[in-house]
Amino acid sequence: MSQDDHTEKFLSSQVEKSEKAVKIYNETKQALQTEERFVNLFKSYEPESVNRFVEYYAGIKAHWYEHGKEWAAYLRRKDNRWRTAAISYLKAIFDKKLFNLKCRWVAGEMDLPGIKISSDFRLWSHDPNLASGFIEPVTDEELSCYIDYMKWAEETNLDEDGDMDVLPAFIALDSYHRHRVLTIDDEPEKFCAWYNYYDERFGTAGLATLPCLRSELEEDYHDIWSVEIYKKQLSEEVQKNFHHMDRRQRKELKEDAVKREAYYAERNRRYEEQEKTMPKYEHMSLYDREKMKKLVALIETPEVQKYYHATRRWHDQHARHDSIDSAVYNLREVKEWIPVNSHDDYRDAIREAYDSYTQKKILETLPFVFEEYKECMAAKKPFQWTDETSAPRGNDFGDRILASRKWKGEPENFDFLKKENLPKEI
Repeated sequence: MSQDDHTEKFLSSQVEKSEKAVKIYNETKQALQTEERFVNLFKSYEPESVNRFVEYYAGIKAHWYEHGKEWAAYLRRKDNRWRTAAISYLKAIFDKKLFNLKCRWVAGEMDLPGIKISSDFRLWSHDPNLASGFIEPVTDEELSCYIDYMKWAEETNLDEDGDMDVLPAFIALDSYHRHRVLTIDDEPEKFCAWYNYYDERFGTAGLATLPCLRSELEEDYHDIWSVEIYKKQLSEEVQKNFHHMDRRQRKELKEDAVKREAYYAERNRRYEEQEKTMPKYEHMSLYDREKMKKLVALIETPEVQKYYHATRRWHDQHARHDSIDSAVYNLREVKEWIPVNSHDDYRDAIREAYDSYTQKKILETLPFVFEEYKECMAAKKPFQWTDETSAPRGNDFGDRILASRKWKGEPENFDFLKKENLPKEI
């Protein structure tokens, strides 16, 4: 069999898997929404949570069919984790450089081809090659800075994803400016620890305080959509409890402590009143293991149940907060000596030993990956940032802006965000 025949066979199998997944998704959704046994089962649950559950369950069931057989094999297969982790270091640096560029774009300092609204920066973050020509390549000094940052974060036990005092990097890149525009609390803005570290090293802190001109314009249109379009699609009963505060109202509250305090008091009173009249439902969720275990046993075949439990076991093994199985499993593969420091809890000692080993392997791999990256940049060739081919998480923010412009009788485009059309002040 030729290479072309192998390729054709592989592609055909992928198409068949995809078609089967779509079929399973549609059949499952139809059954959960229409069969009497399920309709009766869901009656005691909050309706909107049931709607979301049906969508998610149908999708995850299709996922089980596509991937359930692969989990056990994945656990035994050595992956390319050190290269992937090394690339993630470069990606973190790129995202900070992208954030700096976004700050200038939001402030109206420049136009960027391919960037119509602020959420378009997600495309460049997903594929940094799209930003070629607009962002300088990562330098040796920046890489050294990030390595220093990671060592500092480890020494200070910093975990951005769990630290309430800092903004995780992916949220800072995606939502920092919108957060600045919408927040009403008169407190210092949360910020990403890595971004702060970079700013202190390279003197770029001022970029994060530039005006949010474009973000304010976008939010004004979103306010129109929320009140004039979305709200009017709701039932009269729901509209009674629909309260939307626009950007200008939020700005007023942020600047006036007395009005802000009165707003919070009124909001709390309103919530308490709503609680008295709202129906009491049990919440349906994919993340409730006991409910899921009973539901899967009730409605699925033994084959699907097996896939579900295999998926759960795989995730348990890789969830560090549940057990140390993953760390022990990976350490057993290591052929070199790994020191384990004393600790009050042996589980923490094992995790720290594996974390230190992981950091060591990443730093050993990093120079090779960085050289490959620099060669690509010098040759003006794309660098392979990820093996994933899926598109970045989408959103309908742009559609809402266009709908709001249409409602106002304006052209359905984003020309209002072009540099020459920006107002000097809002």
